Amino acid sequence: MQIGDIAQISFDGEKFAHTLIITKIEDISDLGKILISSHTYDSFDKSIGSYNFEKIRFVHIVGGRKF
Repeated sequence: MQIGDIAQISFDGEKFAHTLIITKIEDISDLGKILISSHTYDSFDKSIGSYNFEKIRFVHIVGGRKF
């Protein structure tokens, strides 16, 4: 996991319904110290640990294409 990667959370444990961008990592082993930004409530550097969720997954984008 790196800054700029995506975190997705599932509130019900089945459907991933919220996507967050990782903006700071203070301690990768502690969700409370992984900070995100999102647009739902205009959050910046908010702790992932402050969300109440059942599951979380992380997405690392390796590359992209130019059009």
